[in-house]
Amino acid sequence: MKRGFEYAPTKCNDHKITARCRVSDCPWRIKARQVPGIAQWWVQKFDSQHTCSRAIGGLGHRNCDAAFIASFVREQVVANEKYTPKMVQTEILRQHGVKISYWKAYRARELVIQEVRGDFEGSFALLPSYMQELKSGDAETCLQLLYQDEGHFHRFFWAFGAAIRAFRKHCRPLIGLDGLIDAVSDVFPDAAHGYCIYHLSTNLPHAPKNTPAWRRFWAAARAYTVAEFNEHMEKMKELNPEQYKYVVKLPRHRWATHCFLGRRYSMLTSNCAETINSVIRHLKGLPITYLVEETRKKTACYFYQRKNNGKNITSVVTPYAEKILGSSRETSRFYTLNPSNDVLFQVITADRTDVVDLSKKTCSYKRWDIDGIPCNHAMATISFRLKDPYDFVEDWFMTSTYRATYNDCVPPTRGKEQWPAIPSNVVPPRPPNVRIQPGRRKVSRRESIANGLIKKRCRNCQRWGHNKSYIGQNIN
Repeated sequence: MKRGFEYAPTKCNDHKITARCRVSDCPWRIKARQVPGIAQWWVQKFDSQHTCSRAIGGLGHRNCDAAFIASFVREQVVANEKYTPKMVQTEILRQHGVKISYWKAYRARELVIQEVRGDFEGSFALLPSYMQELKSGDAETCLQLLYQDEGHFHRFFWAFGAAIRAFRKHCRPLIGLDGLIDAVSDVFPDAAHGYCIYHLSTNLPHAPKNTPAWRRFWAAARAYTVAEFNEHMEKMKELNPEQYKYVVKLPRHRWATHCFLGRRYSMLTSNCAETINSVIRHLKGLPITYLVEETRKKTACYFYQRKNNGKNITSVVTPYAEKILGSSRETSRFYTLNPSNDVLFQVITADRTDVVDLSKKTCSYKRWDIDGIPCNHAMATISFRLKDPYDFVEDWFMTSTYRATYNDCVPPTRGKEQWPAIPSNVVPPRPPNVRIQPGRRKVSRRESIANGLIKKRCRNCQRWGHNKSYIGQNIN
């Protein structure tokens, strides 16, 4: 192949193969037979000389099919889950001097992935056995498999026991969700539900980022008091009345921090959910059992890494809380205090006056009450009383809590040949009863128009607003 000659098999089966040069007058021949009992081949006849010139033109090669490419790049694809078809093209060209199409490289990569990760139909049948394997490692792992009519796969929910225990005991009572507005009231009927401010800001009419009205909207969402909220909303009304009308129609307790029914802890966006989406983006479209196993690996890795990170934290509180305390301590140096007693203070700043009660751990500015970390006003009184600021931070932000959160582990799983047998009363699910659309499957969602439009430029006329396939009027 490196010399550029092509061959054509004349006889090929599981035991022997005969091939000749694709040029009929060329004497190049090879005949081989498999050695019985072992995975080796015995070359019986080989005429190695070519009397023809290069049998092919260009950089392509007929014998370089997807199966051959898959066998050549198998190790690279297995070792690197982000090994792209472009990388396959580059590797084949570098090693063999053969230029292959992107589609052939993609098929070769898919062959390797299917060999390693299994096929989709078989993966659904393995799911009950894999569930038994997960349960054997951690009985508190939550698994729920739902069926459609006639035993077809419908949905599968999983949550690892270590994550469940860590959330219940050590995490703030916050859950980040993505795209579940209609289901929140049914699944979490007693929980306060807040909107993602980023997505709200992208839905504002005619609201490009970083405009004055856009910034006022974010400031209003962050405001801890009614007065501060009203101030930003009035400014927004002056800057962009249309956006103001859109915002005031929204239920205020869903997005404004000061009147949220629960405690948001400064969590205004669904970035936590978006981060997980980004992490597992390359797993979408994989066989179901392999997909769940990959999420288990990543979760186990997160717990292990953060457990080690916790050992290196030297402060009493987490670096996140330490940074906020340091900033508040520096700012509070310029505040004026009027103590009423040992725990009740009036704090005067350049633009407002607030009341701090150290015994109740409250401040009239409400930031301490909502976020759980002393604000500037609280820090001024704590410093005045020579108290330890760490005593006024909620347990969620303590280093001991961080370490306890990740002190657990997600147990590993064995190979599928060692998984427990499926119970007799469990029926393996059949593949989903869906119609597979023609073409390559899509793994990425469509971007919102609010994220910005992509300008197109025509290759022919070099004008903006269309591409070369556009057939319009007045184009010279």
